[in-house]
Amino acid sequence: MPPPYVQKCAQEQAGTIMQREPFEFFEEVDRLSTTTAIMDEMGAALKRCGIDHFIFSFVPTATENLADVMLFDRLPPGYVKAYTEQQFTADDPGFRYSQLTSFPFRWLKEAPHDLANDARVAELVQFNRDFGLVDGVVVPVASPIVGRLGQVWFGGVEIDLPDRARISCRSLRSTAC
Repeated sequence: MPPPYVQKCAQEQAGTIMQREPFEFFEEVDRLSTTTAIMDEMGAALKRCGIDHFIFSFVPTATENLADVMLFDRLPPGYVKAYTEQQFTADDPGFRYSQLTSFPFRWLKEAPHDLANDARVAELVQFNRDFGLVDGVVVPVASPIVGRLGQVWFGGVEIDLPDRARISCRSLRSTAC
């Protein structure tokens, strides 16, 4: 269970921020001139809801790993290197499900997997927990510009997103590329 202050933020602010902020965020992007500035702005918006980590990536092909497809990240130090060394990409339910859906989903709660019968997924879940990445939301993004699937993942400790925030994630999906 997340700490009460995270729950309170998620309940009181997440809906408002996630309904309003994606649009304000994308309006604000016009005035920003660097990728770092844009990611700082996004990080600040997510941080207000207790979300510390996010990543923009392509969905990997069978021969790519996380380091190959990552566009920008705010992940814990050492995470990408260790994830890549452990070769978790093909086993990651988030990457697999992003190829099948165009709707935002919870990384572990909604992406199809079987922890009891898939040791690699169970290992990945524990690996993520070791880095403080317990819960997250994946927003699949189809990019006609580059002709491949991408995704935005954000999360950290367990998060509580109201249904109305998921609607805003859908709008984020349609404006991200």
